[in-house]
Amino acid sequence: MNLLRCLCLLLPLTYLHAAEVAEDFAYFVPIQMEQGSGLARITLPTSVYEGAVVPTLADVRVFDGKGRSAPYAREPRREEKLQGQAIGLRFFPVYSTGPVSMQGASLSVTTRGNDISVQVKSGAAAGVSSKRILRGYLLDLKSLQFPLSSLEFDWETGTQNSILAVTVEGSDDLDHWSTVVGNGTLARMQANGQTLLRNAVEFAFTKPKYMRIAFSDAAEVPTIKSIHARQGSTTVQASRSWKEISGKASGNGEFEFDLGGEFPLDRLQLSVPGNNIVLPVEVLSKKRDTDPWTTVARHTFYRIQQGTLFIENPDFVVFTSRHRYWKVRAAQPDALSEPLILRAGWMPESLVFVAQGEAPFRLVYGNSLARDVALPIESVVPAYGTDRASRVVVATAGDQQVLAGPSAKAPRTNYKTVALWAALVVGVVLLGWMAWSLTRQMRASIKGTSRAEY
Repeated sequence: MNLLRCLCLLLPLTYLHAAEVAEDFAYFVPIQMEQGSGLARITLPTSVYEGAVVPTLADVRVFDGKGRSAPYAREPRREEKLQGQAIGLRFFPVYSTGPVSMQGASLSVTTRGNDISVQVKSGAAAGVSSKRILRGYLLDLKSLQFPLSSLEFDWETGTQNSILAVTVEGSDDLDHWSTVVGNGTLARMQANGQTLLRNAVEFAFTKPKYMRIAFSDAAEVPTIKSIHARQGSTTVQASRSWKEISGKASGNGEFEFDLGGEFPLDRLQLSVPGNNIVLPVEVLSKKRDTDPWTTVARHTFYRIQQGTLFIENPDFVVFTSRHRYWKVRAAQPDALSEPLILRAGWMPESLVFVAQGEAPFRLVYGNSLARDVALPIESVVPAYGTDRASRVVVATAGDQQVLAGPSAKAPRTNYKTVALWAALVVGVVLLGWMAWSLTRQMRASIKGTSRAEY
């Protein structure tokens, strides 16, 4: 019986010894949060992706001021996605008599049957020519039932090359205007045998009744043939994070990039040296340094100057990838004389944790022995995604600080788990020995009783 008591005491102590503490992890960031709710949401900073061992972030934890682990869940990703087809918009040319600006001007709309005329109402200088001058275009959006996120243009051009600086404003009454796009760029060009077309401007979701389009730094306002809009969802999208990495030349027009972590990338941009260059490249990636390179895509990056305007390719969209190592291979190796800079973009993930215990809270990460303990989001936030869900306050991360350091990220033996299994094995052996001993005693007792009766 003494042996059984010792076993019962040993097992709880082993479990206690196996419990995680913050000092088991490599790094932490302090958490600042609002008061007033038992739930908080924190967007993971760049340092977490650089310091975590597991790409799925299984080695991330939240601890309170007394070193107790707080329950948490990884929040499902929230993204905006364009839906549906491009829809043609009604638009009307805007005229003025004289050198007036669209900025700060109001519009006069005259309707005669199907003929609609839009005139700038103010801003003209006295005594100027009465010749009508095309200043821009007015969009009538009253009939649309969805918010807009982009406009696509088709315009006439008398030359092969054109770069247009465009401004988009919105209004509900034609008198008060707010800027939607302040410095958009449209382009249709041919360079180095490549045809470059940039015919869209993108912006945050908006739904005004009217929009007006103005062009600056252009000899004359282009003749617009059509304007289309794309319908989008109304889901709020978190801000995209970006990281810049200088390339390391590996010869033959190749540059390699180490992101320093496994980020959920979905955008790439390449800083192309020079003011007039078109660079077709092959983009490759790999998860580990020892893995072979695999081709992601072939793409053309460019930077073109025309007068005071520059046109660069839009962000290159990639399927979400957590590969750490990337390579850019130029189709013409001698086209590159300067190092390249890669910009990697991703939508940072968020955790929702139960703010139980005492402040200050810490977000810790970087532990090769950690296992995933994240809960389903519905277990942390009951009725998640509905109006009945509990209020979740916003938490922010401070600067990274060191706990156990890089040694906690290195592969190593989990002696706590070994001790736990050893205790369990010893317990099973002892219980087996006790059962065998009790069986012998019972047999001897029965045999002794039988002899006494005989």
